[in-house]
Amino acid sequence: MNTKKIITVLLLVGALSSLSAQFVIKSDAQVKQIRELPQETTFVHYNATTLFAGEYLYYQIDCFNNETRKLSDFSKIAYVALINENKEEVFRHKIRLKDGVGYGDFFIPVTVPSGSYKVVGYTRWTLNTPNTFFQGDLGIINPYLGDQKVILKNENLNVKTDDVSEAMNRSSSDLKLSLSNNKSYAKRTQVSFYLTSTNNKVKNGQYAISVRKLDAIPVLKANNTATVLNESSLQPRIGQEWILPELRGELITGVISAKNTNASLENNSVSLSIPGEQYQLEIASTDSNGRFFFNMEQEYDGNEAIVQLLDTTDDYSIRLEEVGRPNYDIVQFKKFTIDRSLKNAIEQRSVYNQIENGYFEKKPDSVIVGPPVAPFYEGNVERYDLDAYSRFKTIKETLVEVVDNAWVERDEAFKVRGPIDDVQTDLPPLVIADGLLIKDHTNLLAYDARRIKYINLIRDKYIYGAKLYQGILAFETEEGDYNGGSSFSNILTEQLFKPQQSKKYFKQIYTADSNQRIPDYRSQLLWLPNVKLKEQQQFDFYTSDNTGTYLITISGFTEGGAPVSISNTFKVE
Repeated sequence: MNTKKIITVLLLVGALSSLSAQFVIKSDAQVKQIRELPQETTFVHYNATTLFAGEYLYYQIDCFNNETRKLSDFSKIAYVALINENKEEVFRHKIRLKDGVGYGDFFIPVTVPSGSYKVVGYTRWTLNTPNTFFQGDLGIINPYLGDQKVILKNENLNVKTDDVSEAMNRSSSDLKLSLSNNKSYAKRTQVSFYLTSTNNKVKNGQYAISVRKLDAIPVLKANNTATVLNESSLQPRIGQEWILPELRGELITGVISAKNTNASLENNSVSLSIPGEQYQLEIASTDSNGRFFFNMEQEYDGNEAIVQLLDTTDDYSIRLEEVGRPNYDIVQFKKFTIDRSLKNAIEQRSVYNQIENGYFEKKPDSVIVGPPVAPFYEGNVERYDLDAYSRFKTIKETLVEVVDNAWVERDEAFKVRGPIDDVQTDLPPLVIADGLLIKDHTNLLAYDARRIKYINLIRDKYIYGAKLYQGILAFETEEGDYNGGSSFSNILTEQLFKPQQSKKYFKQIYTADSNQRIPDYRSQLLWLPNVKLKEQQQFDFYTSDNTGTYLITISGFTEGGAPVSISNTFKVE
């Protein structure tokens, strides 16, 4: 994105999103600004267009700038969903984007019936053009549910499926795929293939690599990467509600409602706490409609959000808002069918899947842990490890005997003494326990101090949100699970719709010491998302005991946005 566009984005988002994650366009100037912002298109690569219950759907989502035709650094979050023919979601994932690319996976449970499905991809920003989102076909076969009428072929119906031979030998002038050996391999042996790029744009692109078995079961035609970019345009108008992009990170939005019609919805402070080992704490203000949002730039490990109003009593209720969805009404499904002659092939694949799932603990994926997240507060932190001192039952006693310059007043409120050269005030400190902002100090004072591990003290004045505090008192319990008790008012506790964790997918390796007794009937031999190529690069994987023809596919886009889709086959005998 060029400098002028960046400045436009920052000015617009800064001016309009200071209160809410969506807004109503009020002027021609705002209409003009929005039209100058980059537009986006998404594309989803996935490992197969036909899958069984008990198998994994692996995917990579790419987000493009429609003007530059390159991967976009605009949105930092994307969404991938799977919907059935009733337009109901089987799953919806939130995916972090890095340089316009993210990835994830979904295990298809046995509760999902056979039928035609759609893989859907979008960002919050693309929701402003509601018919602009990725759609890809997926057929699912569930042999564990008895009734297969929905996919059994009607002999009078001509259904077009993909010509597998068409996908078997795709080539590109810019990228070459070559196998190290002949095209036939034994069971449980290493296969190496090489990718050789002939120009720098290919080397700097982003690709997904899949190695998967081909069989007699029909597949739906896959989306061609060449069709990714559309010509849709933003059409803002005065009076229209507009959704802001997740420009800096994940947006968590909500709204307060007044129980008393005379109560003001505007300028109420709201806090968000996400407890965990690396907790998150944010403070926001409501707009005139009671809306608020939190911009989560860093990853977090907690699954639960605790939201509370800081300035009011019981005059308000709080709720978090769902992320919007595209217009699923426009989705049309391809007919996916099988015929009875495939009975044996389906039964064999089902048996292999059951065996593989029975040994999934022996073949685990690993979660990629992000860098440590430091506490939000900075400055001169005095950290007290209470295990190094005599223990006391109450927090009040602990502060008196252990912690300097912090105490509890007669009105059961915490106090922090500022530095000697600072002007002393009656400002309250910011009090936190395991990431939860403590509004009513009496709740925390009733907590058993013997269950507290650390007390962190900052004496300097601290501005957080729009509030000024005299220092910070941050308590960390032994279990990290302080929740404030049920007596808190104006508080909402809710499970988060959080981004998927990044993974390093399992890769089978056989050595002389390998346990040869563990069954191996993998049909997906390799899945590598988010691959950046070198001039020549070698990739290795091992075959399984599942014999047949396998397809290697590499799909993605060059640095300049040009589509690449190549493939090759080999046999396991």
